[in-house]
Amino acid sequence: MGDMIFQFEGQAIPAKQGDSIAAALAAAHQPVLGARRSGAARGVFCGMGICHDCLVTVDGLRGQRACMTEVQAEMVVSREEERAFALGTQPPCAQVANKIDAEIAIIGAGPAGLSAAVTAASAGADVVVLDERDTPGGQY
Repeated sequence: MGDMIFQFEGQAIPAKQGDSIAAALAAAHQPVLGARRSGAARGVFCGMGICHDCLVTVDGLRGQRACMTEVQAEMVVSREEERAFALGTQPPCAQVANKIDAEIAIIGAGPAGLSAAVTAASAGADVVVLDERDTPGGQY
């Protein structure tokens, strides 16, 4: 039994706090997240946000990665067909960017990016590391 419930294709799905949508759907025996133009089923492939196989619509926002999106209570998730527009889809709002001054910007907080940042900082550079994920470490 889950800690919360969300909706997937009109069906109540239990989830535990911290579960990704993909993990909760897999536990509920719901592996199909959409279809290709050929009609073949799409589901989780890489499980780390690199591919586009697990894209779903979440609360009207199209193109969300099920493997990287944490379940929230009462969220509404629906399958996404490849290259089709979901009815009622709303584009995401623009995010306000923060300005950070630094001598060196390193893109990626994986092992190589973190190593470069440590080396540059050790040499006295003012370094900032940018990554799309919430935590460092890359895919490992």
